[in-house]
Amino acid sequence: MEGESACTLTTEDFMLDIYSNLLKQEKWTMNDIDDMDIFYYIDVLAYTSKNNKEEKEKEIYIDQCGWL
Repeated sequence: MEGESACTLTTEDFMLDIYSNLLKQEKWTMNDIDDMDIFYYIDVLAYTSKNNKEEKEKEIYIDQCGWL
């Protein structure tokens, strides 16, 4: 375990997190989850995460501007 991140997420934990989020926050039913295309949903999550990361990288504070 040495050198391993303290917040390593197992595949099972990842899937449980997705199901939990859909059930609690999105008010989906288990049938809704069973009927969806889980692999496409994971692609959408990855795409959203990538775009959010790029948006955050574009944000800077005013004291970071070189022209001030």
